[in-house]
Amino acid sequence: MEDLLEVQDLCIEYASPRGVVKAADHVSFSIRKGEIFGLAGESGCGKSTTAFGICRLLRHPAQVTKGSVKLDGIELTGLSDEQFDRLRWSRMSIVLQSAMNNLNPVLRIRDQLVDAIVAHEPEAGRKLPGGQRI
Repeated sequence: MEDLLEVQDLCIEYASPRGVVKAADHVSFSIRKGEIFGLAGESGCGKSTTAFGICRLLRHPAQVTKGSVKLDGIELTGLSDEQFDRLRWSRMSIVLQSAMNNLNPVLRIRDQLVDAIVAHEPEAGRKLPGGQRI
């Protein structure tokens, strides 16, 4: 079985007045199709920064300084912003840890995720696997 996502030697740094701060230092992992993957660690250890780096959602002064990220064998680090934007939401996305800040607690999570997918891929419709309707 081939890797769906392969992250190799990913380094993310923050520039600060005191110098460079390493937020993710040589992170490597792979996820195969059908696998469930969890990234665990202490608060502030770089979990969210790693996820943001993979999805190109880092804010200045953070930047990926080294490494490789492949999705279905496609090297993502060399793609233009326009090419990467075509993959975002259609092939990859992120659900943030602070669910109360990002998800509406009075709506079903499934409905909110489907709404996000349909907003970016209208032809996906509102049909779930197995023919269920929302």
